[in-house]
Amino acid sequence: MQFYRVPELASCDVVVWLDATLQIKPGFLEAMADRADRGQNFVVYVQDGPRRSWANGEVKGEVGRSKYGKYGGKQPGSFGPPQRVEEQYERYLAEGYRDKWFENAPWLDEYRGVGNDLKYGLYMTCMVMFDLRKEETKQFLDCWWKENIVGSTQDQVGFPYCAWKLNTRIHALPDKEAPMRWDPTNREADTNPYFRKLEHGL
Repeated sequence: MQFYRVPELASCDVVVWLDATLQIKPGFLEAMADRADRGQNFVVYVQDGPRRSWANGEVKGEVGRSKYGKYGGKQPGSFGPPQRVEEQYERYLAEGYRDKWFENAPWLDEYRGVGNDLKYGLYMTCMVMFDLRKEETKQFLDCWWKENIVGSTQDQVGFPYCAWKLNTRIHALPDKEAPMRWDPTNREADTNPYFRKLEHGL
């Protein structure tokens, strides 16, 4: 994920990390480039949907859920043997990380989007826009890549940690430009203006 190190991307100002389950809609790339040109960076949806562990935007809920799912090696389609997501999170806590570390930040109202008061802090990393022209982006990508290597491939856990470690202002969606809420677990809904999410394996 260290996109700035990829020779084929040397001429790119902006990249969008996309999960293979996403089917982008017309105008998506142009919209992301326009956002970057207006100064936006780290554009990503908050984790939404019906699961109780997602309700308050806390990483600890996702950590607890991970040990039973594909990261825990306990279901079809698991990512190999069990990954130590809990140990990864405990390391974060030992370093001083806390969920909702940004609560009193003067920039929060500008970056948390629309209707995300509780959910800001846990992000749906199947789509993230990065502006490679900014040094803060390279530092963040280095951190996130490292956490996927030494921690786990549960990138929703490493992403908020890197935001805390580097004091990164995450631009959360939905926002005023794209205010529609999006439940990724509802495959029938088509409220996301940028893409549709398909089932894994399609």
